[in-house]
Amino acid sequence: MQTFSHGEAYLTILQTRIKDKGIFMLDEPEAALSPLKQLSLLAFILEMLKTGKAQFIIASPNVSSTIRRAISVIYGERPGRADGDHS
Repeated sequence: MQTFSHGEAYLTILQTRIKDKGIFMLDEPEAALSPLKQLSLLAFILEMLKTGKAQFIIASPNVSSTIRRAISVIYGERPGRADGDHS
């Protein structure tokens, strides 16, 4: 039996459950994760988006700057802006 920390188990569950096409709603997915595991989650989400296998709705009051930069890259927002305000 393999032993995982809470954050590792959470990330493993997400990676094994999100395989097929679909829209997945995640509520504060980074809350259980260390900063390193947050980057792993981000890489996984970006890979799923690039391959067209999944779409995500993510609710979080604490979006890290790394995730904001990734959103900017995906949607062509100006650096540091993930709120859609183009003024």
